[in-house]
Amino acid sequence: MGGVDDTAQLRFRVHGAPEADAIVDGTNQAIGSLVSGVFIYNQLTFQEVVVETGGIGADRSVGGAAVNIVQRDGGNMFSGGMTYSFTSPDLIASNLSPELEARGLRQSASLKKHYDLAGAFGGPIMRDRLWFFASTRRGTTHLYQQGNYYNKLQATTPWLYEPDLSRPAFTSPFSRDYTLRLTLQAGRHRFSSSTSSQPNCNCPFGLLTTTGAVATAPEATGEHRYKPQIISSNRWTYPMNDRFLFEGGVTTQTQVQTNTRRPETGGVTPVQVLEQSTNFRYGSRAINVGNTGSYIYIPRTQHQGNFAVSRVTTAHQFKAGFEYRWVKTGDASKNTDPNQINQGMDYTFNNGVPIQVRIWAVPFAWEDHAAEKVFFVQDQWTMDRLTLNLGVRYNDVFQELDEVTLAAGPFVPERTLPRIKNFPHWRNLNPRMGGAYDLSGTGKTAVKVALGRYVPAIRATGLPQPQHSQSPSTNRAWNDSFFGPGDPRSGNYKPDCNLLNPEPNGECVGA
Repeated sequence: MGGVDDTAQLRFRVHGAPEADAIVDGTNQAIGSLVSGVFIYNQLTFQEVVVETGGIGADRSVGGAAVNIVQRDGGNMFSGGMTYSFTSPDLIASNLSPELEARGLRQSASLKKHYDLAGAFGGPIMRDRLWFFASTRRGTTHLYQQGNYYNKLQATTPWLYEPDLSRPAFTSPFSRDYTLRLTLQAGRHRFSSSTSSQPNCNCPFGLLTTTGAVATAPEATGEHRYKPQIISSNRWTYPMNDRFLFEGGVTTQTQVQTNTRRPETGGVTPVQVLEQSTNFRYGSRAINVGNTGSYIYIPRTQHQGNFAVSRVTTAHQFKAGFEYRWVKTGDASKNTDPNQINQGMDYTFNNGVPIQVRIWAVPFAWEDHAAEKVFFVQDQWTMDRLTLNLGVRYNDVFQELDEVTLAAGPFVPERTLPRIKNFPHWRNLNPRMGGAYDLSGTGKTAVKVALGRYVPAIRATGLPQPQHSQSPSTNRAWNDSFFGPGDPRSGNYKPDCNLLNPEPNGECVGA
């Protein structure tokens, strides 16, 4: 449903450039290896939003669009506001015709429920000196997936699937926001501190999309819960006089992602089944051992600091500064669940007949950290109708893989992966140039041109890692009727063989 879900609020590109990044209080708040839309910005906290689509200067980390967000401070007058939106299937027209019903379609409205409620209030603590602004927001959008249903047999025989036509599959994400901002004016010095907490959930993750063109029953998806998820931003500005401006800031982000089973999955017993005849997954989740296909715990932390000085004259707007960013991802010590993929295996059936079992190297996890140091200088030089933007940005980025010990699982022993330094270590000098010429001298018509070199945003998982170069799984051909009629092992939907032996044995008839 367009217009009711803002979890992808920053997902737009300009001329094929990278996705837009949010710049809040002068700091890029994108965090490496994190799915866009996990942190949902509360519009009631915005004082102003400016979108840059080209000619990005040396003070910006990446090319493409940039969404500059200026947050509200409160001010000397108490004021507040609220927003509320609501809709339901009763408010949506239906185009479900008898012809569509005859073809098996049982519902038309894809929306199950939507509401978004937000409120804000701010004002002075000490007039002309100290202000506050607080806001909270709650929202959810439940969407049906047409043609997909819960498994009627999940609680009894989860290796089989029968659609429960009374329970269509639907998403149930939710977002929460609790924000407090304090602003202090001490002479020419201005300090601001803002903290936002968002215990959100992408629930269930990936239901409305397909992985490898395979649809998934709701029990075989996972809930991506983000708690705690906190951004704390602190900013200082000091206009020394009418020409010099000093500014700096420190931002800390904590985001812990926990992928959990859905309550309807029924614990660790159900094994995922891929039914080849219908190209459909059910049972539980077993797509990969990363952050989108298993039950895994992924903490992320990011610290940033920056400082800049600007000098403004009639002809020049000069700016120079320094930035530092440190990112940490993963914690192997908290990923010890042998059922990171249920039973450490999943099945492949063809028309209900087992043909293959896949075993996984779980538990699996990774840890890495990255750091970036940046120096930049730029100048906007105005000469009559011509304005030139000249700048250069130096980036020094390194990534390091920490030594990790992976716990033993159903089919693998304990494993230790060594520390790897400078994986990689990049140094880049990036020129940024641009110009604008006022054709008429009135400021209404101008010709603009920009040329710059931009490096990808820092990501803690920027290169294939040794952890990921391991084979995460292996297959065994499976004949569930190998022992013949009358044998209790035949047709019991369990691979009766030594799965660690790649040679044919028992019902495992080959690798």
